[in-house]
Amino acid sequence: MQLPLTVFNCQNGCNYVVQSIHISLDVISVKFDVFGRLQLDVVREGGLWVAYRLDLGKRMKLNELAIPPNLDASEIGTYLDDLYHEMGRPGQVVREIE
Repeated sequence: MQLPLTVFNCQNGCNYVVQSIHISLDVISVKFDVFGRLQLDVVREGGLWVAYRLDLGKRMKLNELAIPPNLDASEIGTYLDDLYHEMGRPGQVVREIE
């Protein structure tokens, strides 16, 4: 990764270079209730989707849940429904929560 450089000139003829670092604070995080049986927080981290189980004030990483990195945030609910459909009963759904 190349950082943009800015060169400043001092009044006495010296030069100094500052590297500009741009940090994005945009975090993509989507929470789901999966058939009323578990709650997940799916977060975009380093180009990958990482899932965390939410349980009684705890947040535990689910290493066994792999979500394809090319999925858009709007497609994750459908993916979770396909993956966990055996947990659901008629009328239950995977729904996004706040």
